[in-house]
Amino acid sequence: MFKNVKNPAFKRNAMILLVLGILMYYVFCVTVGEQISILATYLSAETGWNPNAIVLPITYAGILSIAFTFLCNTAFMKFNAKHVIVGATAVVGVGFALIGLSSTILNFTLFFATLFVIRSIVTFLNNGCNYLCGNWFSENRGKALGVVTIGGPLSSATFIALATFGVNSSLGFSGIYYIIGALIVVMAIVMGIFLKNSPEEIGAYPDGADKPSQTLPDQQKKEPGITITALLKRADTWLLVLSFGLLVFGSGCITAFFTATMIAKGVTASYYLPALTVGAIIGMPISYILGMIDDKFGTVKASLCLCALYVVCFLGIILTNGNNILTIIIATIGMAGVTGGAPNLTPSINFYVFGQKDYLAATRVIGTLQSIIGAFAVTFIAAFVSSGRANTGYTILIGFVAVAAVALMIIGKLHPNKK
Repeated sequence: MFKNVKNPAFKRNAMILLVLGILMYYVFCVTVGEQISILATYLSAETGWNPNAIVLPITYAGILSIAFTFLCNTAFMKFNAKHVIVGATAVVGVGFALIGLSSTILNFTLFFATLFVIRSIVTFLNNGCNYLCGNWFSENRGKALGVVTIGGPLSSATFIALATFGVNSSLGFSGIYYIIGALIVVMAIVMGIFLKNSPEEIGAYPDGADKPSQTLPDQQKKEPGITITALLKRADTWLLVLSFGLLVFGSGCITAFFTATMIAKGVTASYYLPALTVGAIIGMPISYILGMIDDKFGTVKASLCLCALYVVCFLGIILTNGNNILTIIIATIGMAGVTGGAPNLTPSINFYVFGQKDYLAATRVIGTLQSIIGAFAVTFIAAFVSSGRANTGYTILIGFVAVAAVALMIIGKLHPNKK
């Protein structure tokens, strides 16, 4: 990524972005998903609150996040993106500390309101990270996104174990949440000091090139980007909504019901729990590998590879019956590819089609529409798994992935000269 970069200032600041980007994705994934088991198990035991009531704020805010996809990308268009991201990060950090406080003073209203707010606000972190990577990298955009999205599987592999250790220590639930909150606030301070919106701020250019290849983000804010009306008239807009909307739908089915499906198919905990950990670990290199494919062969080809990994996952699940180690491995590899690659390629395909200049204007609309499609994933797969027809549900999902692949190939035909 930095092989031919001669500008030391670019290397230094780009590395800072990548490290902070990993942390942003880590915090995002912890906030929206990884902490659920800690809240439902340990907070419930400590306070006596109903586990179902405890996770309700995440559910409600998850629905609201559909609108926040539009709002946060609009905010990046209107204001200094760095300031928005830093502010959001600080709010999330304070929120974790307040959750710890709520367990101490047994105030469920404070807990509910705080969790709802941070689950909504944290959307600014992953969307902001994607945007900054697009500012700093062009030819190496895929690898950059592949690096920062490692934060997702890294959180899956580490957070529950670390948090469980902390909660069971003398720190307790409140103590560990105070520490998490403090660390996130420190992260916001570091971001405020060192993070830059674009390489132009330090006299450099994207990828460390010696000449400009993009207009400055500040200039872009003064120029009207693509309008919503114009966007909705474009065929590639709807192809992106269809293709990655269906992939987002598939991701939702995998992440929400992988464990439930394994249990329904007779897999014991001694098999599926290690599979989840291994899948998280494998997802980290797969994220970067797909980024390399993105940069070398193009985003469409990388996205088609991602589609193949979805099919591998779904086939592995369909073929699993009891503790069949081979099919569990197949499903795990596919799941790792999905969780590692989807967060990387979802923003990259928008950069591919619309370029850096119109990325925010396009993503706020396309991402919102994709989120609406994805919102029905849990209801869909739950209906099939709970009725004993899991294989039928996952077979339908393979059909959805095939439709997504066709839409991606059409996008490739519409933009044949891009990588």
